Amino acid sequence: SNNDGLSWTKSLVYEPYSNWASPPLRRMYVSPFDPNEIWSFDQEFNFVTFNCGLSWSNIKEKFNIANVWDFAHDYQNPNIIYLSAGVNEYFLYRFDKSTRGSIELRECGRKFIVAKDNSKNIITSRCEISNDGGWTWHSIAESVNKSIDIDEFKIVDSEIIYPIEYSGNTIQIQVNRKVMFIPGHHAVIQSKDNG
Repeated sequence: SNNDGLSWTKSLVYEPYSNWASPPLRRMYVSPFDPNEIWSFDQEFNFVTFNCGLSWSNIKEKFNIANVWDFAHDYQNPNIIYLSAGVNEYFLYRFDKSTRGSIELRECGRKFIVAKDNSKNIITSRCEISNDGGWTWHSIAESVNKSIDIDEFKIVDSEIIYPIEYSGNTIQIQVNRKVMFIPGHHAVIQSKDNG
């Protein structure tokens, strides 16, 4: 839509699924700098449009990126995006759209967040934080474990948290219980001192 949702144009992003009974889960990210730039991901197909969905490019063919699990814009630089990609092991990449160059920053897990107010602050689902844009990292697992008084929620797995928000010095994460599929298997905790 180009008029606040009054009318809509069909997007080509769903065309590969026209013969499927149900399309796979799709994640879409709209650039905070240009509403015509939309990135779309699922487990098999990754697309980008720069014209609000009138045409789409396969990300693997255009930028040599595949198996993307999470994505974030750098809110201070419109040319920089971050993404986690991989199969079985997931790595965080910093990608420059203007040069099409990428840097592998760290093994990170599937989920991460880049703080909107300071793109140097990044937290990953492996319970690690960087405050310099991904060059150096430190674990917050010990401080998270100190704040949780239920043993079943203690962090022992490498990917047991789900970052929710990172703004200023405030971090909000979801911690998953070790024994899943029982009531109360998630807890949300917050730090106001950068973890």
